[in-house]
Amino acid sequence: MISIIVLSLLAYAGVVNAECPNACSSHGKCGAYDMCICYRNWMANDCSERTCPFGLAHVDTPKGDLDASGGALSGASTVVVTNNDVYPYGTTEQFPSAKDSVGDVLSNTAHYYMECSNKGICDRSSGVCSCVPGYEGSSCQRASCPSSADGLCSGHGTCLTIAEYSAADYDNIYKLWDKDSTMACSCDPGYFGPDCSLRECKHGFDPLYYDDEASVRYSNWTYVIYAKDITATFTGNYSIIFYDVFGEDWVTDPIDIGATCDGVVTALESLPNNVVPSGTVRCRKDSADNYTFSESLGTIYDSNVNVAAKFTLVFPANAGKLKQIAINTYLDGVRPTLYTSESTSSTLGSFVYANGFTGEETDFVNDFCEGVTVTLEATSTYYHTLSVTDTTTTKLLKSCLGDADGNSAQGSMANEVYNWDYGTVHNPHLIKLVDSTSPAVIDLCLSASDTTCTIDKVPGFYATLIYDGSDFKLFTPAATDYSTSTEFYVFTTTGTLQMVSNFVTAFSVLSGQSAYDRVPYFHSNVMYVTNVTSSTNYYGSVDCQTNPAGSNGAMTCLDKDDYVLFFNDDLSAGGAKYNPKYLNIYQVKKMALSRTTPSITLDTGVNGYYSNGVISSASSTTQIASYSRIYKFTPPTGETYAGECSGRGVCNTASGTCECFSGYTKDDCSVQNALAK
Repeated sequence: MISIIVLSLLAYAGVVNAECPNACSSHGKCGAYDMCICYRNWMANDCSERTCPFGLAHVDTPKGDLDASGGALSGASTVVVTNNDVYPYGTTEQFPSAKDSVGDVLSNTAHYYMECSNKGICDRSSGVCSCVPGYEGSSCQRASCPSSADGLCSGHGTCLTIAEYSAADYDNIYKLWDKDSTMACSCDPGYFGPDCSLRECKHGFDPLYYDDEASVRYSNWTYVIYAKDITATFTGNYSIIFYDVFGEDWVTDPIDIGATCDGVVTALESLPNNVVPSGTVRCRKDSADNYTFSESLGTIYDSNVNVAAKFTLVFPANAGKLKQIAINTYLDGVRPTLYTSESTSSTLGSFVYANGFTGEETDFVNDFCEGVTVTLEATSTYYHTLSVTDTTTTKLLKSCLGDADGNSAQGSMANEVYNWDYGTVHNPHLIKLVDSTSPAVIDLCLSASDTTCTIDKVPGFYATLIYDGSDFKLFTPAATDYSTSTEFYVFTTTGTLQMVSNFVTAFSVLSGQSAYDRVPYFHSNVMYVTNVTSSTNYYGSVDCQTNPAGSNGAMTCLDKDDYVLFFNDDLSAGGAKYNPKYLNIYQVKKMALSRTTPSITLDTGVNGYYSNGVISSASSTTQIASYSRIYKFTPPTGETYAGECSGRGVCNTASGTCECFSGYTKDDCSVQNALAK
């Protein structure tokens, strides 16, 4: 009898003292119905398994019938399995949904948080993601940078996120979902490839490009060091940062502020590794101490600006399109090494710009107009003209000019011998003029008191024109540099120029800036744009995202890396006199949106004079004193004449050396030699 009672009590005690499975593994608490309520990041019926870190999914996947309801999966707005260990606030069965700040479900969303970012398998025993090959991170949230036997990025690069990559490229901003997830190797200069394991070879000019008419274009820059105090004196030194064709920066030895061309050239040619070959740099020093600002003359300096140094540097032995040089006046870190005598704060400044003859790898204006020579004439107060000697030559020139707008259909444009366009202010012709008496390689320096240059000529330069039925009118005033007897060869292009918008103008100086503050902006690599007639949309936005072609009067739009030119289109009232004599073709590197002053960042500082714009308010139109239009250049395939191994050899990417074709020699294959094998 006693044993029966004991057994009954023991059975009762077992019911009263029942426990959750495995005592919730000490990672949870036992709740109603003997069910474990797991602590955060633990799961399973006994809380013995771990959840893994979540990250933004590289690839989204539906989760399936989580609530075992059968039938079709519930939509993105239906939340199921609330209070689940993995999804305590519930989740969806179809593709995940996202909500805005007020709780509205957003359609067409992706890359929602998933365990191991959907690129790994969770180890439930440790809570560590085992990532699939090519992904890494605590939640497999990053794509791995490639590696080789020499290590990450082959030891010749740095692994960067796409956001970091963008920031390194003219401070571009990248904020999409994968800004911290997409990774790639940023290779050291001279290396390339996904893992930076391949070597680049030396660059040179193709020797077969030279002929009696063509002339090569190579980099040249003008730099100015100044102070706003006209009475200031200068003491100390600075250095020039030179960028080679691979983008590597090279810093010269200190240059005294009073140096002549000899000192500047020596500093550049003393850089190691023969980066700037000895005896190749051309230099011109402007001997003037001060400059006068005159809006009517289009000059760029205020009369109260004291210029300590102004040099034009030319690099004929460095083939290709080089990054713009920079001036460093802080050679001791944060301490300046160049001073002025100003008693209060220093107004020392500097700026650099391309003066119309930037280097290039590909000649986009390379169609030689055979049998045609022209001269330049300043026959009008408002524009210059292209002068042709006779009717036969005129017909040949018209035939060479051909199509201006990319539309070969017959229209209002007259044709004479072949189908050709007169050109309009919206679609002018782009040509290149080459002095017929110039050699193929030109030193590119004008006369000056302190110079290492030997010739007073320039290489092929760009010009834009239209035909009005009697005259070939130029938008550029280069005729002032030449006599009317100087004959030029003409090169044309099958590429087209298109004014971006008839309502948008560009300027380099913001309104409200003092005369002092305006000085460096005249040659900035940032051009501001604005709409002169309408306050709708963005003022003057020219990017394809917010103002595509056909919107708000836009005839075309700009994307990163597009080619552009800037010049005033007014040939009837003097606007063209503000244009630079020699046009640059710039490349767009950044588009900045703004409700007031959208801007375009270019690959180099602008040359010439661009007036300031005045924006009254965010709701009114804009007034411009003088302006430039933006023209998009759509280039043809062109002729590449500067590049690896000069186009006359094959680059051995393992060693970084050129294997020249038969008949060519030198380390960059740029020299013809009948004995070379």
